[in-house]
Amino acid sequence: MNELIDNIMESLEEDTTSANIAYLPSGFAVIKPVLNALARMKKDWNIDILENEDDYLINFENKCQISVKKAHLESFRRDTNIDIGQKIISLDQFLNEAEDEIESLLNMVNINLHELMVRQPINNVDNDLEHWSRLFKGNDISKEDDVALRIGNLEQNMKALNQEIRNKYSDDRGNLELLIDALKNKTPLNAFDVFKNYNYLFGGRMKTVYSGVSMYFEAMVDNSFNMTESILIESPELLDEIEDYKGVKVAKNIVFPNTTTGRFLSSFFGDLKKAIDLLM
Repeated sequence: MNELIDNIMESLEEDTTSANIAYLPSGFAVIKPVLNALARMKKDWNIDILENEDDYLINFENKCQISVKKAHLESFRRDTNIDIGQKIISLDQFLNEAEDEIESLLNMVNINLHELMVRQPINNVDNDLEHWSRLFKGNDISKEDDVALRIGNLEQNMKALNQEIRNKYSDDRGNLELLIDALKNKTPLNAFDVFKNYNYLFGGRMKTVYSGVSMYFEAMVDNSFNMTESILIESPELLDEIEDYKGVKVAKNIVFPNTTTGRFLSSFFGDLKKAIDLLM
């Protein structure tokens, strides 16, 4: 049924085609989104009625045509409050319902974004960035146009991302429902235009100077919910010291986790601090 509704909604968005749908008393849920969509276009519609032997064809200015069996006319009137004896009808009630439904979906998006913060892998990245900050201090220097939700400005970024979603999808129930499912199930977000603007969904890049050693710890979750971590270290002596540590690999001046999770071992930050304290 969702595919049928999607096809009808696509027809409503095109100027050259008319959406055609049949009303059944048990299937009001099918035509309700269509009436909601019409109401968002405008409140008042001219309707033309074509009476056939068994049904009425209700034409909404060639944008949509609803077929209603004569035996179902009273049920149609109860469900829709549409009187086919009128030449101009108001869809105001459906506009209010549509706005309420969209607002409810936007609220669900916000709730699911916040719930992601306590789910893996985002929770792991958040904990590691906090752990790093406790040991080494530092400032987040990740870029706003690179990371949707930056650890250094999370509350403001969350509000800004919700506003982007509202601006993009405030009249697109279908995409909001798909986005909610994607957030719940942690499926890739790149299909949604809002997230295409960012390389990463969540994370930070901490610039730190500890005991004279400059380091950049980056921990990110991308739009496919993959976690990555790395540390750029500007000290050849320190890099030589930690090269053989368990659970790491060193490539030039960057240290990566050598783990299946893409995350540094929980003991590594403490070991790194001890190595710096001994060397410096």
